[in-house]
Amino acid sequence: MRAPIVLVTAALLTASVFAQPREKSLAIYVVDVEGGNATLFVAPGGGSVLIDTGNGGAAAARDADRIMAAVKDAGLSQIDHLITTHWHGDHFGAMAELANRIPIRHFVDHGPNVQPAAAADEFLQKVYPALYGSAKHTVAKPGDTLPVQGLDWRIVSAAGNVLSAPLQGAGRTNPYCADYTPQDVDRTENAQSVGSVITFGRFRVAHLGDLTWNKEFDLMCPSNRIGTVDLFVVSHHGQPISNSPQLVHALQARAAIINNGIRKGGQPDAMRIIYSAPRLEDVWQIHFSQLSGQEFTTPGLFIANLTDDNPDAMPLKAIVPPAPGSAGQPAPTHNGPAHWIKVSASTDGSFTVTNGRNGFSKRYGIERAARIDDATLAETGETTPEISTAELREILVSRSATVFDARPHDEFAISHIPGAVNVAPKAGVPLSMYVSDVAEIGRVIGRQDAVVLYCNGGNCGKSKRLAAELVDAGYADVRRYQLGIPMWRALGGVCEIEADAVRRVLADDRTAVVIDSREPGEFQRGALPRARNIPRRLVLDGKDVGEVKKAKDDGRLPMNDHNTRIIVVGTSGADASYVAEALAREAFHNVTYLAAPVDRLLTGRSQ
Repeated sequence: MRAPIVLVTAALLTASVFAQPREKSLAIYVVDVEGGNATLFVAPGGGSVLIDTGNGGAAAARDADRIMAAVKDAGLSQIDHLITTHWHGDHFGAMAELANRIPIRHFVDHGPNVQPAAAADEFLQKVYPALYGSAKHTVAKPGDTLPVQGLDWRIVSAAGNVLSAPLQGAGRTNPYCADYTPQDVDRTENAQSVGSVITFGRFRVAHLGDLTWNKEFDLMCPSNRIGTVDLFVVSHHGQPISNSPQLVHALQARAAIINNGIRKGGQPDAMRIIYSAPRLEDVWQIHFSQLSGQEFTTPGLFIANLTDDNPDAMPLKAIVPPAPGSAGQPAPTHNGPAHWIKVSASTDGSFTVTNGRNGFSKRYGIERAARIDDATLAETGETTPEISTAELREILVSRSATVFDARPHDEFAISHIPGAVNVAPKAGVPLSMYVSDVAEIGRVIGRQDAVVLYCNGGNCGKSKRLAAELVDAGYADVRRYQLGIPMWRALGGVCEIEADAVRRVLADDRTAVVIDSREPGEFQRGALPRARNIPRRLVLDGKDVGEVKKAKDDGRLPMNDHNTRIIVVGTSGADASYVAEALAREAFHNVTYLAAPVDRLLTGRSQ
């Protein structure tokens, strides 16, 4: 799998912001642009992303005013990235007006318009090139990343294409795919939408623009390539040509926000799917939808805007939308004061949603992990997010990040998570060759590459300090496995040992047990001190079976103390690792293996 393409250079990583203290939370403003879309994301470090710019024409100044109100509230002096999901007027219409009011440094879109329309085509030919001419312009592709410090921003759809490989931690079979019924093929711009999934520590949000029903199926079936999220910014204003069960139910969002209009979005067919989603607690809406009626609209506490001339009562029954090409009865107007819905999210996965109209807020607290493998320390106040043991295992398999062991080299050599890298000073290497951990990491990876750090568990501060230094140095994707080596071992993980450390352990720890996984003939011709033979060929999958069961009964394994240090060696690292994993399944908690062939160690010993 090719590495994701990074959309912008490191020069754009730092936003210019007014000098003022910043929250340590991710702020999301869902702005009322009367049935269009404008959603502003502001990371704790001040990095900003705006998705869409609302309506054009006579409404452009109004919608630009409303976006600028959110920009001012966030304390921004520029917009770092503007994603235009697709070329419909309610999504790009106020772009030129907004660009006259605030610098936009990076323009992202899906490419050419596929649905000829005079306004869009004229804008793309005559206006848009001048806007991005002095900035950065990127045509997005699924799998791309947007570097915003503190956020993991992934593009999951663009130009009618979707992710080919699952995001980290995703990829499970989607049970809702079995009941899929396709809709008519959508050849409009909606199906071209640039969709994003944003991760901030343990908090995740999905914003897919106006991506439509069949494309949702392509993204979510047969396996769910996104995984679950905490917040869903509902697609396509809450219309039923989007928001399939295959997407909405599989996302399992705790809260949903619909950027709908008074008479746009919120139809009963869509609302039934949204309300019945597993794990959903609340639906928040920018407007009361006449297409929902009272039966399908959320309670007024969760609705951000009224109309200029409010009726005494909202209609009980849903209004049927006018037929295409028919104007129907004019919708109520709303050109007066507008209110956003604001989200403040923390890295521990908790978040608060606030209705700007009435000040009503609801906090969605930390969800405790259903499995111990999914647990983290859930610490508050940290600038870099934690990952769970399950997430670390996924990273090690997919190689989607470089894992660094932040401990001194001697500790790393004796026992480290397989695949981890250590850049601490090594014995015998001149100190003049060593600069600092940050500089040494820079020799291994680039600032745009993903980093995971770990050390000796929850009370170990080295990974936290190093993570903060990396962020200060401009690394955009830094996470921590703060549970560290102790929990890795406790949950059945085996560790790797270096050859020089094997010699040191055998000299210093008389209780250590060596398991040699070679064939008996090879073992008898020469072995390490105190080694015991459990041939790889006789080790079976499962627990309490085969040669391992015999070794437990005949004394080759230390049954009186399951915390005894066990070192597994073999003809190859693969053989040693396999036997080590089998011993870990038998509740031995301190198992390491030598990745190099033991013959090399024996040769070195004999010399």
